[in-house]
Amino acid sequence: MGNEKVTKAAQFFLSSSRGNVVFLIILASLIFFLNLNGWDLWNPDEPRYAQVAQEMRATGDWTLPHLNSEIYAEKPPLFFWLIAFFSFFTGGVDEISARLPSALAALGCIILTFFIGKRLFDQKAGFFAALVLLTSTQFFWMGRRGNIDMTLSFWVILALTFFCLGLQGERKSRFFYLIPYVFMGIGVLTKGPVGFLLPFLTMVVYLVVTKNFRHFKKLEIPWGLVIFILIISAWLIPACIQGGEAYTQKILFRQNIERFADTWTHQQPFYYYFEVFPAGLIPWIVLLPGALLWGFSKDQRDHRLNFYFPLCWFLTIFIFFSLSTSKRELYLLPLYPAASLLLGGFVSSFISSPEREGIVSKFLLFPFYVLGGVFMLGGIGVCIVPFIKTPVSGLLRFFPHLLIFILLFLFGGYLIISFVRKNNLTASFLTVTLIMVIGFLGAIEVVLPSINPLKSAKPMCQNILRYLPKGKQFVAYGQKIAPFNFYTGLNKIEELKTNEELMLAFNSPSVGLILLGENRFITLQEKALIPANIQVIDRDQIGHRTFVLLGKK
Repeated sequence: MGNEKVTKAAQFFLSSSRGNVVFLIILASLIFFLNLNGWDLWNPDEPRYAQVAQEMRATGDWTLPHLNSEIYAEKPPLFFWLIAFFSFFTGGVDEISARLPSALAALGCIILTFFIGKRLFDQKAGFFAALVLLTSTQFFWMGRRGNIDMTLSFWVILALTFFCLGLQGERKSRFFYLIPYVFMGIGVLTKGPVGFLLPFLTMVVYLVVTKNFRHFKKLEIPWGLVIFILIISAWLIPACIQGGEAYTQKILFRQNIERFADTWTHQQPFYYYFEVFPAGLIPWIVLLPGALLWGFSKDQRDHRLNFYFPLCWFLTIFIFFSLSTSKRELYLLPLYPAASLLLGGFVSSFISSPEREGIVSKFLLFPFYVLGGVFMLGGIGVCIVPFIKTPVSGLLRFFPHLLIFILLFLFGGYLIISFVRKNNLTASFLTVTLIMVIGFLGAIEVVLPSINPLKSAKPMCQNILRYLPKGKQFVAYGQKIAPFNFYTGLNKIEELKTNEELMLAFNSPSVGLILLGENRFITLQEKALIPANIQVIDRDQIGHRTFVLLGKK
């Protein structure tokens, strides 16, 4: 009787569309919401965005974001609105309210990926695509970070979902083609013009590639642009009036056109994303070559238009960001659902027809053997390497967790290979998924909290508050100070930009503590520019940088 209930439950979750959705929601909720405040906000973005939301609440100015009590013109306000909104439920801006927008957006992306995959291919394809997305390393990481890009990805995929519905639905196609402009407008309010360009360019490229020119008339571009402009103007016009010419120039041009064409930050070569994207799609990147071969194979001739949709989506975003001079791994996040759809359709196709032979089928079977071998042979190394320099006491403390991971990787890798040999690709796929989910949960509960002291600015901020004399100023020299704003609660920290300003601070009776980077401190020491009355109060490493806190004797 008990076995029958288990079997029925498994059939419900893995076979029915409704069961798939319930299963995905439960699994995604565990991965994205569990222990959301288990570690502090980490540099560079999380504490900065949280501080902007904090100052938004403190000042009551919801039109112009502020950072360090100065107008913050680098990003539109919607993401900060979301953090501030959730902070009313958490009792203030904290780790949970800062990360909830990303976590909810990640959950939304998972469900939409399932829905699109089901529409383009079949239910299994949608389910597999959603699981690929859920267990990809970069998507997991960004779904738990207080960063803008996951929220942007949600608006992009939502716009493309309605475009997909417009392509397939004749009766309500006008409605489906107008709705994307709403989400493109919201996307612009989230992260600027890319919120419009990424989905719109994808739509255009897909229609051109598929020679579906009649749908250009159905895109409702005139009315869509009216809707889009109304949405962004509701914020942009009041913000530009309030912020003046300098703010208008920066938000419209410097942070968008100049950053794309001739960036002053995050400069990388054209091929940068060819290097970093594969790591973000671990472990499923090994299936991507086979998915591309499958999409162009003879078997897919009748369904190639459906394959072209995620392919155009993927390539449009990849090429767009490759052309930009400013590059970061997280910029590619909106294309991960597209890559997952390609892989989901590929896996579903061969699971439905396991008798297929040829080079394309080998591109599915061989990667699963590779994954099984990697988990078996590399799993132990991956678990042990972080603890090589750990004292024996530390090893003993983590030994139970370490043992679980070793057994998980060994047994999981063995199961993957065994299932492939038996031609049970569904079981192999689900085994890889299970290993990744357990690994993510282990990272959430053990690994990330344990490295928090090395990544967080909070301990040093507590020392700043402890040693800052009453009525004295805390100043910083040449540093990005948002983490120190957030964890000290000081909404205004004076930023020193030159050695002359630093020398004045050393001799100013109003300055109590001075923060600077260790390299600058060493340079000043070598040049004998530090007065005798200045001493080191604290030295702490935050991420890959070390900071020095100076005070007066």
